[in-house]
Amino acid sequence: MKHSNETIEKIRTSSKERVFPQSVRNLMTKRNIEINGKRVYCVETGKEFESISAAARSIKTAPICVSRVANGIKESIKGYSFRFI
Repeated sequence: MKHSNETIEKIRTSSKERVFPQSVRNLMTKRNIEINGKRVYCVETGKEFESISAAARSIKTAPICVSRVANGIKESIKGYSFRFI
């Protein structure tokens, strides 16, 4: 069963207008990190991060770069090395 073009447009419009309050977005983010987040440790600074993304934000780089270092594909990024906890 296919949706009509009119129905598809209604679905698209309604999902664009949906805005979650900041408190709900924070809960969704925290829950997502609890389920999917991988904790990482920065060898040089001794800091622990709750996720790859948090570590990447701290050194202003892309999460994929931190992931590659933690997985052993690269040795370091911007002079930092990371390991999974």
